[in-house]
Amino acid sequence: MSHSMYRRRRWRTFATTLALTLGSLALPAAALADGQLDPTYNGTGYHVGTVAEGTVFNNTDTRIPMIVQATGRVVIGGSRGGFMTLARYTPSGALDTTFGAGGFATAQFSGTPTSGPGNSGATAMTTDAAGNIIVAGFGASQSEFAARFTANGTFSGAAVCFAPHLIDYTARAVALRGTAAVLVGYARDRHPSIAVPGTPAVIYGQRAVVTIPASGVDTAACGAYSDNGGLSLGSAGVQIDGLGHDGTPTPDPISQANRQYDGVAVNADGSYVVASTIGPDGASWVQKFTGAGVGALDATFNPLGATPGRLPVAGVNFHAIKLGNGADTSFYIAGEAVDAAVAGNRQMLIARVSAVGALGNFNGGSGIARAKVAGGNNSGQALTFQGTNLIVGGSANLGGKAAFGMARFTAAGARDNTFGANGQVATPFGTPAVNGFITGMAVNGNFVYVSGRLSDPAGLATVSAKYFATGAPPPPLPAPAASTGGVDQITNSSARISGTVNTSGTASTWWIEYGTTTAYGATTAAQPLGASTDDIDVQSAVTGLAAGTAYHARVVISNTQGTVGGDDVAFTTTGSAAGGGTTGGTTGGTTGGTTGGTTGGTTTATTKKKKVVRQCVIVKVTGKSINKARSTLFSKGCKVKVIYKKSTKKKGTVLSINRKVGKKLVYHALVKVIVAAK
Repeated sequence: MSHSMYRRRRWRTFATTLALTLGSLALPAAALADGQLDPTYNGTGYHVGTVAEGTVFNNTDTRIPMIVQATGRVVIGGSRGGFMTLARYTPSGALDTTFGAGGFATAQFSGTPTSGPGNSGATAMTTDAAGNIIVAGFGASQSEFAARFTANGTFSGAAVCFAPHLIDYTARAVALRGTAAVLVGYARDRHPSIAVPGTPAVIYGQRAVVTIPASGVDTAACGAYSDNGGLSLGSAGVQIDGLGHDGTPTPDPISQANRQYDGVAVNADGSYVVASTIGPDGASWVQKFTGAGVGALDATFNPLGATPGRLPVAGVNFHAIKLGNGADTSFYIAGEAVDAAVAGNRQMLIARVSAVGALGNFNGGSGIARAKVAGGNNSGQALTFQGTNLIVGGSANLGGKAAFGMARFTAAGARDNTFGANGQVATPFGTPAVNGFITGMAVNGNFVYVSGRLSDPAGLATVSAKYFATGAPPPPLPAPAASTGGVDQITNSSARISGTVNTSGTASTWWIEYGTTTAYGATTAAQPLGASTDDIDVQSAVTGLAAGTAYHARVVISNTQGTVGGDDVAFTTTGSAAGGGTTGGTTGGTTGGTTGGTTGGTTTATTKKKKVVRQCVIVKVTGKSINKARSTLFSKGCKVKVIYKKSTKKKGTVLSINRKVGKKLVYHALVKVIVAAK
């Protein structure tokens, strides 16, 4: 069975060959600062997967989990060719061919007691006291599993939980409770007659506790398998909160539907705490379950709440969770703040919840510490301790693309400005940049290791990166970032190019490069930008073009930290091509986004330019992704305000706009875009 869009976070696919471009990212001069890539790791600080190497995975769940072994070797996981696949890198960042078979350990798991193994993948990892690798993920027919591999990649045992008919399982996190593994994740209900909330694909949180056998595959470790008239009821030991195994909603279905469990931490007494993503009530849940079997809500946790055992936290989206160090019995949860109006204001966060289920004693008593990394629109997918400090990792908008993003906080919840540049790290990948996301993180010695993914036409290009967590000199400011959005207002002699840039905290200039090949050869006048970490929308007209001719263009930004070009866009001027012709001069550009304003310029075109009346032209963007819609409307001369609304549609899908399609408004008129929230 195929995995649904609820499992996926789809991102733009680029035709860039990642392996050929990533090496161009310049290494900073100071090599020991906190938050700086370690250039001894694969020569760049990161290892990006390639098809030839076998490290471009085809995960239908987009997490690339990881662990760091005591030897400094890094193991990542995912799915490749239908097999759950682990890959290991040496301490110097090369594929470790001594692991498993040629650097890889693989396995497949079945979907019923009588069927053969099928499509499987790893989505979560940890290690046991003996150094074995404990892996959780999905198997054939949407079963889920917990498996054990030796430190060198030899399979030793697994427990499989079978899914009911029309209900799909995937584990999203795993933690150990003695010799047992606690799995949490989601169950996707595909019963077409479901009454709540009225759609044939609804997500519920699910959990299971299994013991991995010493050897072989145990299909009864998750409880007895049964069916109803030949239709599977799955393994009895899996608890779907809000849904019966026959697809019947249980009490409290409204609030339990459309949320998944993304993190789990186990207490010394065997009880465990689960973090959920945001649900229909606009809150993420922190829930504590008792330690007997799969457990029930523990009424001593947030005992005065509406539902004892559950702490709702409004306006946030939770993912990873960890138990405090030593005598600290609090729980620390990574995620992101949800801004219903402006996606750029979404910030990484860490919340602290006490052992009895109360927010507080963190960041001045609020219980939640936030940090806007780079241009915002952050996600906080991973969390690790560095001594008493905490590091959260995920993604951050940087020049219109998602970059690896991290922030560090002190034990008191204050942002640690000694980490990276001004307390944050944003790492772009590719030239031009592609979208990247951190999904795993761990500290080993003086280093923080992360795993993640990049968008790639062949699947998910895996990334293993190594940063200094403890260093001496202050880090240099990062390079700027740029992406090219599109081209419009094409005539027989001109066109307008738009894009997004980020100065990364250093005063910069930007311009458009254009020409009849990707060598370009002509530029618009450079326009200044002040120091900022916000993404800024820019656009400029190029003039003096030849009629009926194909051109290439891109946005470029430069400052003392480097010069970066965005994606190439191609277009053809109108009219018929004529002999001769020149590439003429340029006009000034405009700068939008957070800083606003207009920068002037002089026209040096070799042909007389007709006066153009600028307008905001409303085009149909309903049903498109917000990134595509925003770029399209911006290219049509409109400004965009994003408003998020709860919806059963895929997250990020445009539901409606407040303007009529075909309407022509004044230039830079504001268009309100209603977008589906998760």
